[in-house]
Amino acid sequence: MKDILVTGAGGQLGTALANQVAGHTLIRLHLASRIELDITDPISVSKYFANNQMDGVINCAAYTAVDLAETNREDAFRVNAEGARNIAKACQESNTSLYHISTDYVFEGNGNRPYTEQDEINPQSVYGESKAEGERLIREAYTEACIIRTSWLVDAKGQNFVNAMIRLGSERDSISVVDDQVASPTWAPLLAEGLLTSISKEANLAGTFHYAHEGECSWKKFTEYIFNDLDIQCQVNAISTADFGAAAPRPKYSKLDTSKLKGIGHFVFPTWEEASTQFLQTAK
Repeated sequence: MKDILVTGAGGQLGTALANQVAGHTLIRLHLASRIELDITDPISVSKYFANNQMDGVINCAAYTAVDLAETNREDAFRVNAEGARNIAKACQESNTSLYHISTDYVFEGNGNRPYTEQDEINPQSVYGESKAEGERLIREAYTEACIIRTSWLVDAKGQNFVNAMIRLGSERDSISVVDDQVASPTWAPLLAEGLLTSISKEANLAGTFHYAHEGECSWKKFTEYIFNDLDIQCQVNAISTADFGAAAPRPKYSKLDTSKLKGIGHFVFPTWEEASTQFLQTAK
C-alpha cells in the first residue's frame, strides 16, 4: 500500500483524486486542506513529515486567483513559490516522491505551435510568475521531483469555468465569452486518473511534463460546445481579452505539447470534445 499525501485537497484536482482513488487498491490518499497542512509554514511542513511517513506527495495546493494575484503578489508567491519549495525540501529530505501541478501560464503565449517542456518560459502575469518561480525552487531543492503543467483545468463539479457557463447560460439569453485565447480544456478526473495509475505502476516521472487533451479551442468555442451538449439555449457572443478587461494578462496561445508524457504511458489523451462529452453527462 502506498500512502500519498494530497495537499490543497479541497480544490478541483484534489477532489478528483479523492473520487478516483477507489479504483486504485494499492493507494491510500491522505487529503490535507490548508487548515490541516499550511505549506507556506516550513515548520508545520517539517512536523507533518516527521510525524507521517509518506510514499509520495501530490502538491495541488496553489494560489489560483489569477486576477487577484496582480495586487496580492506576496500572497501568490508565498503559496506558489515558497510553499512549493517547502514541500520539495521535505520530500527530498525524506526520500518521498513529489508530483507538483503547474500551469500553461508560465509561457508568454504569443506563439503558434504547442509548447514543449524545453521551450523557454516567460510568464506575463503575477500568477504565472509565481508558478514559474515555484518550478525553479522545486528543481533546485529536489531534482527527482515531477512537475506536470496543465491547461484550463475543469470539472463538472465545483466552482470552475464549466459550471459558471452552465449557470449563466441557464439564466440568460446571451453571454459574451473571450474568443482570442486558445489552448485545450483539461478535465481534472483524467489528470487524476493518470497520476494515480502512474503511481500504482511506479512509473519514473522525474522531470517536467505536459498534460492536456488533444486539439485546441477558444473559451467561446468551448462554451458553445458545452451549451450544445447540454441543450442550453443561449447565444454565445465573441469578446476580446482586451474588451473583457481582466486585471491579469492571459496567454493568447498556450496549447501544450504532450508527446513526452505520452511516451511514459499511463495517461490517456482524448480530444477535448470527447472528454467534455464524457464528463458533461454528470452535470445533466
